[in-house]
This record gives sequence, C-alpha cells and structure tokens, in this order.
Amino acid sequence: MCKIQFFTFTRRDTVKRLLVALLLLFLAAIATADEEAALALSVGESLPNITVYGLADYKDYEALLGRTDTGGFDLEQIKGEVLVLELFNRFCMSCWEQAPIMESIWERLGQDKLRDRVKLLGLAEGNTEAGLLQFKEEKGLTYPLGADPTFSALDMIGDSAGTPLTLLLRREGSGWQLTYFHIGVLEADEIYSGIEALLAGKAVAIKAEQGIPAFMEDEPEELFETQQREEVELLFTRIRGGALTKAERVEGVEAFLLFRAYDEEGKPLDLYGRVARRRPVCDLCHTNVFVFAFDSGGRVRGFDALYATKLANDNWSAEETRSFEERLLSKETVTFDPDTDAVTTATMSSSLMYDEIRRTLEVLPELK
Repeated sequence: MCKIQFFTFTRRDTVKRLLVALLLLFLAAIATADEEAALALSVGESLPNITVYGLADYKDYEALLGRTDTGGFDLEQIKGEVLVLELFNRFCMSCWEQAPIMESIWERLGQDKLRDRVKLLGLAEGNTEAGLLQFKEEKGLTYPLGADPTFSALDMIGDSAGTPLTLLLRREGSGWQLTYFHIGVLEADEIYSGIEALLAGKAVAIKAEQGIPAFMEDEPEELFETQQREEVELLFTRIRGGALTKAERVEGVEAFLLFRAYDEEGKPLDLYGRVARRRPVCDLCHTNVFVFAFDSGGRVRGFDALYATKLANDNWSAEETRSFEERLLSKETVTFDPDTDAVTTATMSSSLMYDEIRRTLEVLPELK
C-alpha cells in the first residue's frame, strides 16, 4: 500500500479563493491567446455537416427543408443557394439585440421573393425546442430556429468564445462553404449586402475575419495541478463530513485532469473530482471556474463555484452556490432544466456548467 501524506487544511478566506480562481482564469486567457493561430474553420472551407435536433415551430420545416415531417436533420438537407446561419443562446443579451435584426432579414427575403434561394436559420446553443418556441413568441420572431442543446455546433465549427455568431454560407456540392463570419451584433444592411453578393456569384465585401478559434485541445489544468488538487481535496473533505481526504491524479484519462479520493489509510474511495473551466457562449460574459465531485455511478456528490458570474458579470453568492449544488445532488442524471436548475440571472452559466459536468461523466467507462 502506498503511503499518502495529508495536508492540514485551514479555513480559506475570500482573498485566497479569489487568487486561485484568478490564477486559473489567467492561464485560460494565455491559452486562448496562444491558440488564436490554430483555426478549426477558415473562410473558404467547408462547414461540417452539423445536426439540428429539431426546430422550434413545425411551420419552420416547410420553410427550411420543404417538408412537413418534423424531427432532426443535417444542415446539408437544407435547400437553397445561400444559408445565413446564426449561432445564439436565448439567454444571451447580445443575441436579444441580434434577433430583431435577423427577423428584418427574414422579412426582406420574403418581400424580395428570395426565400427559395436564401435560407435563414438561428441555431440555439444549449437550448431545447420547447424553450425556443417560448423565445420566438416573446420576441415576435417568425424565422426558423433550431435547437443544439449539447453545443455540438460550436464543438464542430470551433469555439467562438461569443454569441451571436453569424455565418454566411454558399452552396458547395451537397454541403456549405463558409464565406464570412462575425462574432457579436451584425447590422442588417451588412448581412443583406453579403447575401446579394453571394447570389451574384461575387465575394462577400464585408471585411472577413481570419478564422474561428478552435476549442482548446490541451486544457491548462496540468500547469496548476497543485492548486487544483488542493481545491478537490477541500471538496472531498467537506463531502466526507470533515474527514481528511487525499486526492491523487487519475492516470489514463487524456481529456482533462481528474483526481480520485483516498481515505486516511490510503484506501481508494468511490469519489472523483475535477476543477473545470468553461468559456462563455455570450460575447459579453466571463469564463466560469468550478470544482465538482462524482462517483463511478455518475452521481454528482459535491460542487463549489470558484469563479461564477451572472447578469452584469456579478459573482454568485454563497447561497446561490449552495442552492445550485443541492439541485445537482438531487439528480440521478445530469440533465439541465432552465426553469428549475438555473441560478437566477445566470441561466447560461448554469447551463454550461451542467454541460461540462455531463462531458466529464463521459469518461466513466475509462475508470472501470
């Protein structure tokens, strides 16, 4: 049996917690800057064949696909010569500003009798069809909205680190070619001028971005393994009612840094932990850093927010963090319901945390 030394923990004050969180955020910023040249998709390249789980309104299927049957579909199935694709989130404030702009584009396409040649789709990252129908009604939208509850489009295209993300695509064989993209609010006249250029067989005249940053292939945790181990050990100790618990790195898991709990005698426990960093979807939001623990059955056993923000990038309160943890602990599966699981005015952050935990639990087969 290996010998394990235990640290003596003292109560952390707010300053120490903030320093640890800022340290992780600092590295996240460095890693993001270092990867700017590594692009997942550039102008002129083919768009991956993204799957849409479903549309918010059954009427949208006829407008987008020329069919009446509902259900999931791939972007390649969309008819037309030009596709305006907007990646957004229904809780993103910038997306609220972009929505009426997209609606005006849709109305203008109808007036110009171009809806057969030009298609428009808003693809909601982290949202469901039911939530989108409510969003359409609240905002008075009539253009097609699709659901991407697991953020798969951002995974395939590359993490834009911000929504709304507008892409102008032209037909290329059975698929679509990226001709232009923009992160943030984009005015209607600029979008429409790009559409007209593509229909005329010309290049989009709007100044093009150089590419979409890819998701980080190497997460920054390893450089701060000591700090993360301490955070995980503190969570393990709290979960076990104050019994000092050691965290050792789990070997063989390549996706991220993962720890396993050991008791005072060095015996392994059915308890695993991770410090996670999840970049925002909204272009105005901050990265969230949090620690959580789970068992081999996929049940969450503990959670703590190291740096979590809500509306106006205010920090979560201790009460909000504990309430969020209680909801996580009550679930048999990590499925997110924005009506019951979100911290007030922090729906996007809450959703991203749930999604990051869900992705972490995908390594469970590697632990057996």
